[in-house]
Amino acid sequence: IGGSSYANLSQIAVTILLIQSILSFYRNKTEGFSIIKEIGVISLFNFHIQILKRWFWDNSNKLLELDKINLEIEINDKKYSELMKSIENIIKIKYRIWFLDNLEIGTVEKFQGREKKIIITNTVYNPVYTYVENHIAFSDYKKLNVILTRAKDYHFIISKDFEYKTGFFIDLLSNNSKHYVY
Repeated sequence: IGGSSYANLSQIAVTILLIQSILSFYRNKTEGFSIIKEIGVISLFNFHIQILKRWFWDNSNKLLELDKINLEIEINDKKYSELMKSIENIIKIKYRIWFLDNLEIGTVEKFQGREKKIIITNTVYNPVYTYVENHIAFSDYKKLNVILTRAKDYHFIISKDFEYKTGFFIDLLSNNSKHYVY
């Protein structure tokens, strides 16, 4: 899929569910939806990133409960009612843009030198299509270092479980309690 770039729809689905869960958890806490500023999603492939960004743009109304914004005021003036509907739509679009501006989704290079409270890494591993690319990415210790050191509090790695059962990578993860592999 996507020319020389790849995507993994299963990992996209898990990432979406994870972000929905994080938003639900923080919704009634002090941070509220501002927690989105502290979430970063790292992927090795641009096509995967494009699909994630598109899904969040299309569905941010539901995630942010923007459907609850209702500026309807009972006035029998049709022009006023249309104006209120336009303002309501502008507010929803502004929230969607805010959401996407603050939820960072990017490649390893985008996150170099920066940290987030919560990092979600999608390896996009697919044994048929991307074995070579992932093998190279994780034998590049500089990229691996960036992936493993961006999270301040929680790091969720979404991947095939057999991908990292042995060796250097799993040793690194087992020595740090903030990493969770799915």
